[in-house]
Amino acid sequence: MNSKVETTRIKLFWKWFEDNEARIRDLLDNDSSGDRAAFIQAMDNQILEFGMFTWEIGHGSNKPFFLTISPNGNWERMELSRLIMKSAPNLADWEFNYAQPLKDWDLTFRLFDNHMIERTLDASGWKFVAERLSGNKVKITIEAGNIAGLDFDTQLAAGNLVITNMLGEECKINHVDKIEMVSEFGQQQKASASIIASLKQRFDEII
Repeated sequence: MNSKVETTRIKLFWKWFEDNEARIRDLLDNDSSGDRAAFIQAMDNQILEFGMFTWEIGHGSNKPFFLTISPNGNWERMELSRLIMKSAPNLADWEFNYAQPLKDWDLTFRLFDNHMIERTLDASGWKFVAERLSGNKVKITIEAGNIAGLDFDTQLAAGNLVITNMLGEECKINHVDKIEMVSEFGQQQKASASIIASLKQRFDEII
């Protein structure tokens, strides 16, 4: 997507968003609305015009509503999502994020495994070791004893989700070089491991 096409596409998206903003607010405030599936499809179509981005919309923490356009962990796509949000209209009730912000959450989440079975996981008992690498990069190894029955890809997806929520997507993209999931640490790692809830604090210390 060249710069001229990007600019045009961004303008068209925000024109569509402003035209539908009242409808979107109504959908967020009315869970029983039968228009929800049609809106999700329309929003998917709009976002996928930019590439392999994902989006999330809901009630905000600082303003009534938020929209996040996530670059799916990709640095180059984050540059475009940043540009999209820089062009966002000034809407008093909305906050706009160009990457997933860090979350204040209870460390429980759901995801689908490779067999499309939905799994509910609790990461509150997980531990981690953070290893500083060159170039302000970090390798994170996570001990998660409750995911041994999951396939490798789902284990890694769970680790990615937790780290993204704990650090924020921009920090993860810029500084996390590798994530490794294990069911149990070796003796040396056990000695230096910390609870997962302290990940952000530890990250701030070493970056």
